[in-house]
Amino acid sequence: MYVGIGKITCFIPDEVPQQAAAPSITPEQAAQHALASLQLPEPSVTYTPSPRVNPWGKHFIGVPYRYVVTGVSAQSLTHSEQGITIEMTTTDPVITIDHGDGTIQQCSTTHACTHRYQDPGTYITTVTAHWSITWEALGQSGTITTTTTSSSPPTRYHEIHTLLTEPKQN
Repeated sequence: MYVGIGKITCFIPDEVPQQAAAPSITPEQAAQHALASLQLPEPSVTYTPSPRVNPWGKHFIGVPYRYVVTGVSAQSLTHSEQGITIEMTTTDPVITIDHGDGTIQQCSTTHACTHRYQDPGTYITTVTAHWSITWEALGQSGTITTTTTSSSPPTRYHEIHTLLTEPKQN
């Protein structure tokens, strides 16, 4: 709209342009929110030998069980919130296995752990992936740590006795 007063004419816009609102959260807060979108997987573990390979179908103490962790690997994510774009990346997590008998081992997705139960009993194996997530947004950066965990059902380990019935002949 043009308005004239005497010899002066000026333009007055019908709408005054508004500046974009500043984000109401910090980049670090936005990174915490983005962490929920990352959907880090729970680790899974397989072990050998399987109880299916022995005639009794049981787990035994003194047997070296080899644990292999799968299902976890490095990830990346780009997330936007309130005008803030966050770049997030993880490396392969550090893996710990709590065997339920007081033994905790640090493993990785490329290095299997071996464990022998020493006492008969029922044990729950808990596998934890320790994630380190780096983020960058609006010239700032940081690291967030978190974990994902999975557990086995209770598993009974038995003692086995051997009996030599025929002496070895030379």
